[in-house]
Amino acid sequence: MKTSTTTITFLGAALGAAISALVLGCSDKDLGAVQPDGGNNGGSGGSVSGTGGIMSGGGTGGSGPGPVDGGVLPPDNGMCKSIARPSTAPLPHVKATGAKGTAVVQALTAIYAAQTPPLMPPATHTIPSLSCSSSECNFKLQNGSSLVDIKLDPASPLARNLYSALVAAGAEPCGGAIAPAPPPGGGGGSYLKLTSMTVRLNEAEFDDVSSYTHGWEPNVVATGAAAQAMVAAFSFAGINDCDPSSSVFMICNTRNGHPECGYQRRPYKKVGAYWYLDTCIGTGGMLPGDDLSNDQATKVWQAILGAAQAAGFKPNDIPLEQTNIINGHFFTFDGTTVRFFLIADHATPPMPPPMH
Repeated sequence: MKTSTTTITFLGAALGAAISALVLGCSDKDLGAVQPDGGNNGGSGGSVSGTGGIMSGGGTGGSGPGPVDGGVLPPDNGMCKSIARPSTAPLPHVKATGAKGTAVVQALTAIYAAQTPPLMPPATHTIPSLSCSSSECNFKLQNGSSLVDIKLDPASPLARNLYSALVAAGAEPCGGAIAPAPPPGGGGGSYLKLTSMTVRLNEAEFDDVSSYTHGWEPNVVATGAAAQAMVAAFSFAGINDCDPSSSVFMICNTRNGHPECGYQRRPYKKVGAYWYLDTCIGTGGMLPGDDLSNDQATKVWQAILGAAQAAGFKPNDIPLEQTNIINGHFFTFDGTTVRFFLIADHATPPMPPPMH
């Protein structure tokens, strides 16, 4: 007799995730927060205001060890100095075998067969990332040496079958599981976000980040002098990002002709013994951080753009050197490598009011 097993490794019930539109704050009192909605920024929307670009809320950012020998930091000893160490918290992991695993494999096989031309990945293959509701799914398939983007149309029965199989296998959607017969074209706001999926003959396993993550995937990864400059700049600015209960959200602009920077702290949620970014229902508004002096802001600005340049980062619409607003999220440093998520943009200052 066939048996079906699902192993879920985690510390609590999952809730959900969303990263959506960017909104650029362009008032003459904003530092310039560009807001990708991660689901936990509350009413502030990441905006900051105050005279000359000073953040509201005040507070202190703590202090880190100062650089020595002209800005060269002491050797790394595995301890956080200013930029957070990468999280070691385990992500919720699902392994489905038997009938549940087979159902996931069959739903994926039907999707591959429906592509033009049909796809035939090997029996064991990987899906680096997958977002799915009961009406549409998007995912990336590692097909040999190629990474294939697969997008299913809204209200696709193939998407519904895959979503249902994944939920039955143990994935926990943000917004709760969909009833057997949702309205046409609608998923009711519930969806899954999965990473690191491995598919085998009759089983599938994956990390379920529908609710809890370590933050957005970094788009800047820098080593060597660029990484050391980042750590030194954070230290010079007195930023202590070592508390796992929050992470620094850095906001800078040069709309007044020189860098102005401030930061807030994005709160995390404790689940069991670990802290996670709750991307489903959020944890309330951003926490106050601090504003930087002109010297501190200049060093942070130069270090962030230097790391971006070293990493080959390219903004969507402008050359990197034309950037006048930067938002930095989820900074980590493991002793050799700095990683963070960067938004770089260019905004035209608002026109002054007419003279009377």
